[in-house]
Amino acid sequence: MVADKRLFYLSCILITIGIVFSYSLTAFTVLFLDYSEFHFFIRQLFFGISGILIMFFISRLDPDKALSKKIILAILIISFIFIIILPFLPSALAT
Repeated sequence: MVADKRLFYLSCILITIGIVFSYSLTAFTVLFLDYSEFHFFIRQLFFGISGILIMFFISRLDPDKALSKKIILAILIISFIFIIILPFLPSALAT
């Protein structure tokens, strides 16, 4: 259990560092790609928080129960479908 907490906290720290670094990307993208000032920061923040919440709730599931296995399988399938669909989305949604 201690290793799980350590890995969770380390993942949260790395995601937070990624969010902070995505804010520094703004100067180039505003000039070159004509995005808003906080475009990548907001996207990184949204997906970072979503990822942390998904990790937290999946870690709370009991792997021996059938319902937990179905939930994890559903999340896996939905994620795989999103990965397949991503190249076909307009560039405004995929960048």
